[in-house]
Amino acid sequence: MFMSALAKINDKLSVIEKSMKPISDEESSEIVDEFNALPLKTFADFDSFEKNVKKDAVMYKKLVSRIRLLGKRNSKNSAADYVRRAWSTVFADSLSKDVNWLGRRDKRVNNGLGKKGISSCVITKAVFDGIRSNKSFLEMEYELFVRETKQHMRNAKSRFNSAKIDTQSDEESDDN
Repeated sequence: MFMSALAKINDKLSVIEKSMKPISDEESSEIVDEFNALPLKTFADFDSFEKNVKKDAVMYKKLVSRIRLLGKRNSKNSAADYVRRAWSTVFADSLSKDVNWLGRRDKRVNNGLGKKGISSCVITKAVFDGIRSNKSFLEMEYELFVRETKQHMRNAKSRFNSAKIDTQSDEESDDN
């Protein structure tokens, strides 16, 4: 009985995999051309991109496809790695450090307006849909996505500062 249940599940997974349309090279290049503004660096970029994705269903689908194409790289913690790479594709650390899941007030950020919440954004939904549309991550739970997103945003400030320090040291070494 157990084996027959597994066989049924395997059959259903095979049907799902066959129904997923692989992306062509032509579609892939279109997606890359459309999103040259990514990763988003400022709140202005974020707001305009959010409005465009909300208005245009085709743009939403292309964003989902771009996230899906990132694929699986790290075999130890592939789900966490995939979420981090997806967010790094959409948000630069300069923006990630000023957003969080719920949008808590912080007078030091965004001219006193605080951090912007991303939990209800269309971009967030597109990132999650993109990850879930990858055949390796069909079973990813929303709670895992939220936890890894929060962790990625929480660490953004240190990534941003270390990148800034690296850039400054590179410039100093070039001057010498």
